[in-house]
Amino acid sequence: MYSPHESIPEYGEQPAESAEAVSEIEEARAVVSTNNFEEALVLLEKAGLLAGQVSRIKERCESILSKNLSLRLSDWEMLTVLELYDVDTFEHSLRVHEAAVTALERPLTLDNGAPFHLHEYLAEEGVTKHDFIYAALFHDIGKTMIPYCILKDTTTKEEFDRCFCDYATQEGEEWLRAVGIDSATDATTALEELYTQHRRPIDVLPLQKVLKAEVFATVQNTYPYLNISDKTTFREVMMLHEKESERILRKCDQEVSATIAGQHHNYARLPLVYPRSTSTLRLARVNAHSKLSDILHIVDVSDAIKNTRSYKNAQSDYLVLHELIVDTNAGAIDPRIAHAWVRAEYENIVVNHTEILPPEDLAVVNEFLSTPVEEDRVVV
Repeated sequence: MYSPHESIPEYGEQPAESAEAVSEIEEARAVVSTNNFEEALVLLEKAGLLAGQVSRIKERCESILSKNLSLRLSDWEMLTVLELYDVDTFEHSLRVHEAAVTALERPLTLDNGAPFHLHEYLAEEGVTKHDFIYAALFHDIGKTMIPYCILKDTTTKEEFDRCFCDYATQEGEEWLRAVGIDSATDATTALEELYTQHRRPIDVLPLQKVLKAEVFATVQNTYPYLNISDKTTFREVMMLHEKESERILRKCDQEVSATIAGQHHNYARLPLVYPRSTSTLRLARVNAHSKLSDILHIVDVSDAIKNTRSYKNAQSDYLVLHELIVDTNAGAIDPRIAHAWVRAEYENIVVNHTEILPPEDLAVVNEFLSTPVEEDRVVV
């Protein structure tokens, strides 16, 4: 399977810190975990902790990142806050950065057998390689604006399913209709219909029903800018990170990278129009949906699925293909890019025998790859 980031050192491989250094790191983490991005920067500086932590992160990452990026002090400070906020998100960002670099040069093939390289979109969209890779590195910086207890929530799929069924039973048909489930006769069939719609309980359950009452109250009181109400869903809070990443990068005068990072999930399901010409899609001038954001989405989702998170174990290579197909059908990814990428990934699975796909799963992939890409369509 496509693994461009094997050279990235794992956090556990870092040299042992002195007791004094460990204490300082823990103090800095406490500051970041209880404050949003801007507040954390100010408080770290006031406490005299920022410079030392920036030096620690530079020592770890400069040799990796300097190959493709020229980072300013403010960039290193951003990266430091991200690492202090959550090591997993920080390491994910390093891997996505490396995957984005490799993706640009990865040889792909179109439906007609013609060679295809993703770096073609840099010129089409008027974006430098540096701006794209910078967006990949900082695409999740907005997560530092989300309560840590929500980011690191350990509720499993099974627990979310039970919570959904309990809440659906409690609220009844009116709530189910409100969230777009019309034909279910009971909670179990409602859950089945939800998954048929390629949605999950996390998409519709109020955050209040997932968190403990005291935790929910703390989140509401500590993070007033999130405007969390009794009806705010878990998904809605997590979705905020995309626009927060865009906001933070714009404040750093990274307009182009901000646009790319701000669309990397396409939560708004912006229409994808084909073909798009250079004259109508210059990211430096027009905030139109970017194919480079689609590439970032692919490498981001691929890494997230294949690595352990607080609520799940690492998932299979095939699940990556499945999710990319679902996202493409939902209008989140340019079909031309998705077809070329999924074809290459599937060929890797076959050649390397990493998985034997069940017939029904194989049928999904084959159906997707056999569907012609309509260059002039709009996906909504």
